[in-house]
Amino acid sequence: MSDGKAYLLTVREDCESNVVSTIERYYGELLDSVVVRPSDIDGVIHIDAAYELPQEALERIAEIEDVRQLER
Repeated sequence: MSDGKAYLLTVREDCESNVVSTIERYYGELLDSVVVRPSDIDGVIHIDAAYELPQEALERIAEIEDVRQLER
């Protein structure tokens, strides 16, 4: 695995699947893993990506409330 990036997304209620579909459509080849509701936390998506994703673009997805880049 490369020295990629990890992200924690907070999304609007019941919008997880829409957000995952959108992210996979645009960044699918860059994603290592996508976990919806890690630790059973509603409205949260954890993403591991092979490379840095454009945080500003993620923030423009309407259903996403917050984007945090994590240390990996």
